[in-house]
Amino acid sequence: MPIHELYAIRYGYHPDGHTDAEMAFGGDPTVRVEGMDFFIWLIVTDQGKPIVVDTGFFPGLAERIGHAPLINPADGVRMAGFDPAAVQDVIITHAHYDHTGNLGDFPNARFHMGATEMASVTGPLMTHPATRAGFGKRDVKTLVGFVYEDRMRFLDDEDEVFPGIRSFILPGHTTGQLALEVDTARGPVIVASDAVHLYSELETERPFPVFHDMGAMIMSYRKLKARAARPDLIVPGHDADVTRRYPALAPEFEGKIIRLDRAPLAG
Repeated sequence: MPIHELYAIRYGYHPDGHTDAEMAFGGDPTVRVEGMDFFIWLIVTDQGKPIVVDTGFFPGLAERIGHAPLINPADGVRMAGFDPAAVQDVIITHAHYDHTGNLGDFPNARFHMGATEMASVTGPLMTHPATRAGFGKRDVKTLVGFVYEDRMRFLDDEDEVFPGIRSFILPGHTTGQLALEVDTARGPVIVASDAVHLYSELETERPFPVFHDMGAMIMSYRKLKARAARPDLIVPGHDADVTRRYPALAPEFEGKIIRLDRAPLAG
């Protein structure tokens, strides 16, 4: 069985925090809580090949809506030792703006995306402003362009992307939200992406307030917990605690490149 390395690249954050109501459906709008971190992920296979997972938000857009860029996602890949132009494979977990904002930074990659998600973002659901909120027209057009350039591979709802890397659909946040299960030295780590934004969603089933189908999202929490061999193998998509729980790739990358294939730090 191949054993891969797995990194989270923290490329941005929300500097002003949020209200509790912005972080959980039914939360208290008068209580301020910590904001979110923004990540892409990097898998380094047992053969030394880099596989990028998501491409982050476009810095110019993010600054207008209150996010703070920390590094360009492609620069984070460079910091980890890989040239973005040499990356051959990029996996897209879902098509929201903060996961597809820099697709052009990987000009020679083939993209892997759930067929369910592509059907959703190019179909009737996008004819209403509420259901297309969070998706960028430019990004979706770019993804469709990859289809016509023979640079797109569609994934089934349960699929083996590569040996030791499995994808499965966890609907709710979006119709075709994917999670990835990656075989690492500490076990099969699940990159939940936005199927789970925060650890508290799994612990208390407080739904994140951005969803296509709340019921499906709650059931996806339960499916995820049932699938994971143990709780610490689940990594949420936006929790700032991820940065604190796991060791940095090296001291100079503290707070920017985090090793998810290593055990959580004590305490």
